[in-house]
Amino acid sequence: MSEPEQPPTPDRLTSLLKEGNHEETVACLDRLGAADAETRKRSLRAVRDIAEEPTYSFDGLVGPLSTFLTDEDRAVRLTTAKLFVTLAQSEP
Repeated sequence: MSEPEQPPTPDRLTSLLKEGNHEETVACLDRLGAADAETRKRSLRAVRDIAEEPTYSFDGLVGPLSTFLTDEDRAVRLTTAKLFVTLAQSEP
């Protein structure tokens, strides 16, 4: 397990989503903001992969995820927008 102040790995984030642990997922997303741009992109892509599966719920995660729409890195913003498109298609 990673240190509390360390950004989460994409694997940790997806594990929390699969477990349905939204409280810890929100905490991981908050820490993810401090990660480098490549880690943010990989993590958001991993979340998008989970979002493509209709068995997982993203209730309460839209707010924390939306913070990445204003990220300083253009690629992170684009990845986040693609994630929201996937969410809209899987949970209309």
